[in-house]
Amino acid sequence: ESLEYYLQLPADRGYKVVHRPNDVKMTYLKKLEHVARSMGCNVVLSYKEVLGAQEMEEARQQSLRQLQDAFLKDLPEQPTEFMQLYQELGGDYHTIVTDLEQVRKMRFLRIKIDVATRSFREATRESVRDHLRDLFCRSIPARRLWMYLKGLRQMSLGDPNTTDMKDAESFDGPEDVIVKAQHIVRPECLGLLLHFTVMQDIQHRLTPGLNPSSGFTLDETGLERVKKITRLTFAPVGSIRDCGIRPIQDHAIQITNM
Repeated sequence: ESLEYYLQLPADRGYKVVHRPNDVKMTYLKKLEHVARSMGCNVVLSYKEVLGAQEMEEARQQSLRQLQDAFLKDLPEQPTEFMQLYQELGGDYHTIVTDLEQVRKMRFLRIKIDVATRSFREATRESVRDHLRDLFCRSIPARRLWMYLKGLRQMSLGDPNTTDMKDAESFDGPEDVIVKAQHIVRPECLGLLLHFTVMQDIQHRLTPGLNPSSGFTLDETGLERVKKITRLTFAPVGSIRDCGIRPIQDHAIQITNM
């Protein structure tokens, strides 16, 4: 009776979800069904079949190809400024769909980490964000980081629905200037420079008019304003000799060595 009960459990219970093709779990379930029937039970095995990892990857690749084909059909005759900058970072019309998918996953990871660390001290959460920033800036292609940062800015400013290229394209920012001048930026510093530029831009947009000469009052509100000015003005950017922009670095080194 126990064997019959198990075999008739709903398909999503009792480890009866099998992956195609040729999941070894299916072999054992069939053997259990055979044993039950040999004991005179007319039980019918209940199980659920789902796509295997290889099939899921094939379906994902097919979906990406379909999206790319649809995207290529609606291209303007002349590339937009967004696409021109994207191409300067090494992308093209055949990589844009894959890059957008990866950007979506990067954004999802950032959100999941923020949710998972809600009970942590703020200093610890900030340290985790810094580690994620370093990972993205040093291991992700610059074109993906550039698009990710555009979406991150829109989320930070209150618009979470940034899921496609049109959303990113509609929000120009100072990071575009960095892309245009990337020929004078050390390649290993490009990601961090893009990230810092966008983070500064977010702070300026969230607190317009905030600068070192801003006025403040001697109360709790004024103290909070002083903290914001301090963070904005004295951010931990390191030495100007390591700023990543070659002409500035060379000039700074020349002056300090005089």
